Amino acid sequence: ALKTQGFAQKNIEQLANTQVTKQGIESAFRRLIQRIQPSDVVVIHFSGHGLQLETNANKIDGLDECFVTYPALSPEKIDINDSIKLQTEMAKYLRGHELGVELKKVRKKLGPKGDLLVMLDFCNSGGATRGANKVRGGKKPLVSKAFKPSQHQRSDSSQLFRENQLVLESDGLSPYTVISATR
Repeated sequence: ALKTQGFAQKNIEQLANTQVTKQGIESAFRRLIQRIQPSDVVVIHFSGHGLQLETNANKIDGLDECFVTYPALSPEKIDINDSIKLQTEMAKYLRGHELGVELKKVRKKLGPKGDLLVMLDFCNSGGATRGANKVRGGKKPLVSKAFKPSQHQRSDSSQLFRENQLVLESDGLSPYTVISATR
């Protein structure tokens, strides 16, 4: 699809299977940022599995939306009673805010005349815009035995709709569009 829209094959990078580690994704973003120029058009597509993980941050539900990287274990294969193993496995997932940091770097390099299209095809990828609405279906979040959702403050953790934040963040950054298919 990208080639039919005029993207040269040399400018298309794809990660698959064992390449899709957290470090592999971060390296791909570094290579992308080195290659792109201000005013370019960039398309980023994630397709795979998503999950929610317990967070220490003040989030609306105490959970981070994450992309499941290779070789992260499925939650039902993780013993939540083994806190070291739990933390080791949680570190393998790419959390939404970590992806956001990488996307912001891309937007900064593209500048205000560039364009960024991001397609996220994995469960929970719409969490940033969902706010407090109930989520149905999918796997249960990966949380420790001590997790207490009621202790988390009810707030707009995504901060997407705070006008003053949008103005501050958009200064010098490219515009972007996110298409998220979550369930």
